[in-house]
Amino acid sequence: MLALELATPLAYTLVALLENKIVGMAIFYYTFSSFTAKQCLWLDDIYVKESIRSMGTGKALMDRIIEIAKEHNCSRLNWTVAKSNIRAKKFYSNIGAEISEKEQLATLNFESCEAGQTLNLSRSERDFEL
Repeated sequence: MLALELATPLAYTLVALLENKIVGMAIFYYTFSSFTAKQCLWLDDIYVKESIRSMGTGKALMDRIIEIAKEHNCSRLNWTVAKSNIRAKKFYSNIGAEISEKEQLATLNFESCEAGQTLNLSRSERDFEL
């Protein structure tokens, strides 16, 4: 059996419990911003069981993630939200997040890339020049 040993974990998980059952979770990790020259926190996933949404679980998870980011002197907290997820966008706006409708996430999935395969990359609406 092989085991990966790291000095620092690749990601962290918060769980929300109700009656000793997991009803929500958030997965996050740290990144670095060359714009601020500081550490940032990336929220990779947040989920609350549908039957208990709007009962404060998501807010509690986000409050704790924000607290962790501030404790580690992060310059910002980032995540993505689907354009069609109106409920989540309203939730994030209510906690003070700015949601950019212009930015799109570019993804290169290494698992699906084979030698010689043509890659189709999405790109932000902004053009970047080096």
